[in-house]
Amino acid sequence: MLNVYNKDTCALWLNIIVIVQKLVLFYHFVTPTL
Repeated sequence: MLNVYNKDTCALWLNIIVIVQKLVLFYHFVTPTL
């Protein structure tokens, strides 16, 4: 049970990190002068 919870948590954090990285790259692409 704990292993499944840990796997779900890791997957959730990985998804959040990927989304944040994409948002940061998109933000830098849209506003390069900043």
